[in-house]
Amino acid sequence: MVRPWAIATDAEGMRFCLALACTAILAAGEDGVVHELVDRLHNLEAQIALMERESALPIDRAAVWAGAARGMIQAVDPWGGYLTADEVGIYGLGVEPLSRGLGFDWRHSDDGKVLITRVVRGSPAAQHGFHVGMILLAINDLDPAHASRRQVAEALARSGESVRLRVRPLIGEASVIELQRAELEDDGIAAVRTPVAGIAMIRIGRFLPSRTNESGPTAATTTADGLRRAIASIPDVRAIVLDLRGCSGGNLQAAVECAASWAPAEAAIVEQVARDPAKSRTWSATAPRLPRVPIIVVVDGGTASSAEVLAHALRFHLRSPIVGAPTMGKGTVQQLFLLPHGDALRLTVARLRAPSDAWLDQPLQPDVLVAQSTETTLKAWINEGKTDGATVVVEDQQLARAIELATALAVREGK
Repeated sequence: MVRPWAIATDAEGMRFCLALACTAILAAGEDGVVHELVDRLHNLEAQIALMERESALPIDRAAVWAGAARGMIQAVDPWGGYLTADEVGIYGLGVEPLSRGLGFDWRHSDDGKVLITRVVRGSPAAQHGFHVGMILLAINDLDPAHASRRQVAEALARSGESVRLRVRPLIGEASVIELQRAELEDDGIAAVRTPVAGIAMIRIGRFLPSRTNESGPTAATTTADGLRRAIASIPDVRAIVLDLRGCSGGNLQAAVECAASWAPAEAAIVEQVARDPAKSRTWSATAPRLPRVPIIVVVDGGTASSAEVLAHALRFHLRSPIVGAPTMGKGTVQQLFLLPHGDALRLTVARLRAPSDAWLDQPLQPDVLVAQSTETTLKAWINEGKTDGATVVVEDQQLARAIELATALAVREGK
């Protein structure tokens, strides 16, 4: 939900801080508080003036004000932030199911590289061996490492039906690959296979909402529906290994519906606690739809948000063992608030609490700790996207331990 607020001013950067100040002044209603807020604004402006007089580096006032805004929010909200109008324009990338395109999500890393973060099964990218962790070196003639996020998004979106990409895989040399856009069936499920007869391995890359505007207890989100179809496609399932490693979350309702597919009817999946009572609610399960078989959940430091909701719920309601490494601990809900000139605030508006009463903004500790580097995990996933028959030999100890547990539990329960 997006809510506009603030006031209009002439200066690009100053309007944000003045908007916050005026809002706070109106709320405070006390002369002492008003004077303190005005003094703080004068002090900030004095610091910028000092930088302009003394710094040997060029000073961009708009960039300084934007930086001040970001610092102010991040000082109290680690998941919040200030977004420029350009950043707002591409804020929703990766949130909705991809319906047509090349078939991958991406992000800028801290060192400026553009990394592939998710590959849609059966997409042109998957067919050409794209994998999570691959580095995007060029988009036609654009160097994405020296481009803004908006420039990268526009280059990928406006390159016509054919796009020439230079990429570097995790293993091997860089190469140029030409991809043709195609219709996609994106359900957020990254991989489905049977490493052992009767043991289903399903990896979720992203929790995606419904392709329609449906909502409510009977509406199946894209990922929940994809999970059910994946399990139905495997005959005689005796146990399931649910791989949530590297899954940064996504749509909360999708995670709730996945958990509700196994949890007892009316069982609480997660509680959403907000300052605004209208944003607080308890997400509960409807009638179970999937077979009750042992489920092993695999997590790591990249498992966050909605993925943590699912892991907590399965552990609490089904006693599902958790294998791997501690999760990220990002059990919060963010909301975007538009400002009148196109920029925006992203604020944390709710915290999430598991049925066990544990707050989800603390890492989930696995029942079976298996240390493994992210690089090893990503290299092990390369085989999932290969269509040429060649495989990369990488031992995935976390997955191997999960399969071992799944097999043992299936035998114990006579599955």
